[in-house]
Amino acid sequence: YLDIEDIKNYAKEIISGKYSRGRPDQAIFEELLRLSAELRELATIGLPDIRVISFRGFPVMAMIRLPTALSRGRANVHKGAIAAGISISRGLIVGAVLKRERIERHPDTGVTLVGRRIPHWKGILQMAVRAQEASGLGYAGVDVTLSRQKGVVVIEVNRRPGLEIQNANFAGLKRRLKVVESWYEEGGGELTPEERVNMAREWDKERWRLTK
Repeated sequence: YLDIEDIKNYAKEIISGKYSRGRPDQAIFEELLRLSAELRELATIGLPDIRVISFRGFPVMAMIRLPTALSRGRANVHKGAIAAGISISRGLIVGAVLKRERIERHPDTGVTLVGRRIPHWKGILQMAVRAQEASGLGYAGVDVTLSRQKGVVVIEVNRRPGLEIQNANFAGLKRRLKVVESWYEEGGGELTPEERVNMAREWDKERWRLTK
């Protein structure tokens, strides 16, 4: 256990160059996030995260990555975490894969995954859209989590998010991206993040049907 003085001393060592061959360095501090109790049943170890693909201000696909004993508590799909697709319109888990195999239950707890509702869903989508726009990227994978202390928190924004999210949703991204592009081509105007989230949820209810 480190107290505040231990942390200060360790930071001073970093800055003075102890770990960089005597050259001045920088110390970066990251906040310790504690998982909200609302997601605790889905993840007994580690910190799950929710990835939202946001394209030109619209959320088009999402999944939650759940740490497992196999992944050693990390939300890394390639290390054995679960990838569970989430419906944009309803915020429900629609399917889950582990090592590219379909599963219905969490392997460690036996908890049923499909049909589970993700809390604060609208807020999660709005936060993801805002983060994508703030990044200056037209297409991004925004990773968020539900913190016990702060609610919806952005962890990072990814310029080139992987495509595993399509396997988790048993659906492709191409049609969804075309729906957004079509809306802009037809003269789509200025909307607030909340309005764009609402529109994306309606498109999802309609199975991302192209109008032309």
